[in-house]
Amino acid sequence: AGVLYLEVASAGSGVQESIALSDGTADNRILFYYTTGGDIALQIRIGGSSVASGSVTGLTETDFHKIAIRYQDDSLQMFIDGGKEKDIAGTWTVPAFDRLVFDNGAGGGVSAFYGKLRNLQVYKTALTEAKCISLTT
Repeated sequence: AGVLYLEVASAGSGVQESIALSDGTADNRILFYYTTGGDIALQIRIGGSSVASGSVTGLTETDFHKIAIRYQDDSLQMFIDGGKEKDIAGTWTVPAFDRLVFDNGAGGGVSAFYGKLRNLQVYKTALTEAKCISLTT
């Protein structure tokens, strides 16, 4: 369980740009990314399968946004600029993530991040919803 906090903007390059937490394999990772269309998206992969994903449209990708992704067993949430934008429930157990990479976490620099980053924090415990809202406000 934990939170990935980003204050981030896309380069607006029209390519997928990613930041991931992983256990060093492509099988287990939390993935934050800008889609080729500029949407903000997230995905959690466990055991080589995507167990949850979601995206948010309508934001200007080249503007800075404060984003918190809270992950824990059976729950994945994304907060953007003070609001909860995604709340996804399922059945999974989150492994221990020990690596932060500026690509999609699958190796080889695929979907490398070329955007701008003002702040990045990794919390090893899931913060409360109120704290995630406060961080992103």
